[in-house]
Amino acid sequence: MDVQLSKAGQVLVAKPLGRWLDGKTSSDLRRVVAGEIEKGERFVVLDLSQVTNIDSAGLGTLVGLLKLVPEGGRLVLGGSPPVRQLLERARLDHLLVSFPTAADAIASFSGSK
Repeated sequence: MDVQLSKAGQVLVAKPLGRWLDGKTSSDLRRVVAGEIEKGERFVVLDLSQVTNIDSAGLGTLVGLLKLVPEGGRLVLGGSPPVRQLLERARLDHLLVSFPTAADAIASFSGSK
């Protein structure tokens, strides 16, 4: 899976380019985003607007990336109603904060330094 990276101020936006986030594709997202966190990124939005299907491996990847964010940083999700609904059903919505759009997720960082 390809992952498009962009910056919105101090926020890294990572957008997986595919409908599925599963055992086969989530490793690519993890590799790319983990590499950026290792380079010093602290504020990360995962733009999941193209993702319509996610399995347990995909959820595991999201939780794993959250754990990589350094103290004082944040990782949030944006743009995927199906993923947001799954997080709520799995009761992970308190751990993985999700916004209706990537723009909303980016705006949540206003004031973060």
